[in-house]
Amino acid sequence: MKKLLWTATIAYMGMIFYLSSLTYIPPSAAMEEMFDIPALIQHAILYSGLGSLLFFSLRTRNHALMLAVSVAALYGVSDEFHQFFVPGRVCSVLDMVANGLGGAVGATVTGASVAATNGFRGRIMPLRYALSAKARIGTGRGRNRQNHSGTTGTVPSIMV
Repeated sequence: MKKLLWTATIAYMGMIFYLSSLTYIPPSAAMEEMFDIPALIQHAILYSGLGSLLFFSLRTRNHALMLAVSVAALYGVSDEFHQFFVPGRVCSVLDMVANGLGGAVGATVTGASVAATNGFRGRIMPLRYALSAKARIGTGRGRNRQNHSGTTGTVPSIMV
């Protein structure tokens, strides 16, 4: 499953690279009327998919959300730098910002939905459980640690 996720993520990055290496061809008037989506929104939508895939690929690591957002933003910057060398394309700071924000939104929404469905299987507990009485008295999920009285009990493992 992990290899499949990374394959999909790298293929998606390859698709973005391919699309950004195409020489710009102005769309026809009919296409503009059918799909009246500003270019910055298009960038954000494209990179939200990348942020989501990166989060899924990195979700077993600590700080998966920060890694996914960082990689998506850096890839967006490198993509715009790449477009500087493509005839008919321009390198735009606003596009870099849209790429980074899109990656951040995609990774954050994906991370929140995975956490809400408890898809981390114990790595990150839902907040409602961490604040519950079970967590305070040391029952349920967690790792064993020595408490103040010298006995071993279960301490919730919350990783943010």
